[in-house]
Amino acid sequence: MIFNSLTNSLAPITNLIKTKLELGKSYEKLSSGMRINRASDDPAGLVISEKMRSRIAEISQLIRNIEYQNNKYNVAEGGLATMQVNLQEIRDVALAASDEGAVTDDMRSAYQNIVNRNIEGFNNIIENAGFGTQSLLNGAEGSVADIDELENLDITDPEQARQVVDIIDNKIDEILNLRGEIGAKQKYQFGSQKSNLQTELINLIGAESSIRDTDMAREYVNMVSYEIKLKAGMSLLAHRNLLSGFLVNIIAR
Repeated sequence: MIFNSLTNSLAPITNLIKTKLELGKSYEKLSSGMRINRASDDPAGLVISEKMRSRIAEISQLIRNIEYQNNKYNVAEGGLATMQVNLQEIRDVALAASDEGAVTDDMRSAYQNIVNRNIEGFNNIIENAGFGTQSLLNGAEGSVADIDELENLDITDPEQARQVVDIIDNKIDEILNLRGEIGAKQKYQFGSQKSNLQTELINLIGAESSIRDTDMAREYVNMVSYEIKLKAGMSLLAHRNLLSGFLVNIIAR
């Protein structure tokens, strides 16, 4: 009789403790936004989620690496575009200097100065174009291209000027081909890789979120349910204690 009475008294208290613990977990899930805050919440889910997070971090780094390479190639392509302008100016004045009739020696001398300035600009880009500490156009390790510098180009007589035009035409073709290769690499290699990784990243983030994150609406319903149970249990226990005290008083009389 005493054993049954003790068991009956402990049962409501045990239920209250369990309800309060569940309510605490519900508060934690709602406040953190996470369904899994510790391994005990969902051991299997935690393992899957952590593996997904590791892959998400890996993909994010791969995307940053691609963006770094793409920026590097942008800088190289910008240098090549400027070099093409230098070459075009040299070609223009060399073509003008090749005219044997209307061009004087003084004019050819002025044209030669233009050529010299553009040669200097062209070679400076090869020597100095870089991304961080990495050279881009001089054939060093990690370079995007290996371009030969321009030698002295003499356009002080018509025949030499025509030869310079041919030299510059070949150099322009070289620069254009390099720019085309860079553009293709950026579009079809870097662009494609980044797009595929971004798609995988979005899918993984969504999948990981569905495992780890709290369903706020459902968890709010759970919280309200636990609060109601806790209040009802405490009220019932208080009523039971009051009734027990009343019976004890009657018996004592």
